[in-house]
Amino acid sequence: MRVGLLAILLAQALSGCEGLVAGNTRDAGVEECCLTLRCAPGQECFECMCRDSECCAALECQEDLQTCVRCACVYLEGIDGGGGGDRDDDGDGFGADGDCDDADPAVNAGAAETCNQIDDDCDGTADDGTCPGQLCCAGGCRDCCDAADCDDGDACTTDSCGADGACSHSGCGGGTPRCCPGVGCRECCSAADCSDGDACTTDSCGADGTCSHAGCGGAAPSCCPGAGCRECCNDGQCSDGDGCTVDSCTAGGTCRNERPSACGNCCVDLCEEAQDGDCATYMRGDCGDFCSALSAIQGASGCADERNEYEDCLSECDDACAADCDGEGEDLARCVGNYCVSRLGNANCQILTRSFDF
Repeated sequence: MRVGLLAILLAQALSGCEGLVAGNTRDAGVEECCLTLRCAPGQECFECMCRDSECCAALECQEDLQTCVRCACVYLEGIDGGGGGDRDDDGDGFGADGDCDDADPAVNAGAAETCNQIDDDCDGTADDGTCPGQLCCAGGCRDCCDAADCDDGDACTTDSCGADGACSHSGCGGGTPRCCPGVGCRECCSAADCSDGDACTTDSCGADGTCSHAGCGGAAPSCCPGAGCRECCNDGQCSDGDGCTVDSCTAGGTCRNERPSACGNCCVDLCEEAQDGDCATYMRGDCGDFCSALSAIQGASGCADERNEYEDCLSECDDACAADCDGEGEDLARCVGNYCVSRLGNANCQILTRSFDF
């Protein structure tokens, strides 16, 4: 009799817990009988019976809508507002259809969106509408999150985002003080920006916006103080090695090498052809100096007439040297050249002409 009663009770218990929920992967393992069994808060449905559970006591399952099964809130079936077996692991009252993060009770379809890089209200967009007129950054609502948010479109400013989330824009300075339109901050925009105040350098601005300063060279190798790069600064820089020319530096800084015309081609006649033995003997020195000396006495020598024959020219010099040479001034200037001294026995002329370096 007792055996038969126990068999009947066991059959009834098993019929109330028929199988597990099928066809619902989210709730696989939830006993179907637990979807209709209302357990008190802090209890769980286990094998179709309610029992106390510390795990379920820590959850906040919605009373009359949910029951705790295996430490998770599960919606009851046949209840208005219920989910028919949907799990609610975080106990926020939202099952799979309204909770995009069932591990965080602060995230569900009914939550308010905040600036925290999380989609709080599960609408598919994080932080939307949380910072009107500003940007939602890691630190909250700011004017900028990084320097890219501060771009003012000006190539001549450096844009930055401060720790307080505010933009700043600094102009050109330091080693790149010039604002070059369309390019940005550079050391120079044109050669005028590179002037170093040195007349002996050529200042230029490179394609990279940096200055360079080239010294004298090429056709203008000499640095003339206050004038700049020239071919020459003084006569000494114009020597051409030709004793028959007068070398000079013009006011414009160019060299000039000319043969004196006072005696025609006397230098050529005396130094190059050397046809007259007497002349060749005494006039082998610097022909340029000799011709210059003759130019000084052209009024008495007849060289002003550009008489090309050196004998005629020098015969006039004889007359000049024949004069008394113990005076000063014009007579002294006329007594020049070793040729005159060799032709005359005037002791004064011999002494005076030693001071001439011919």
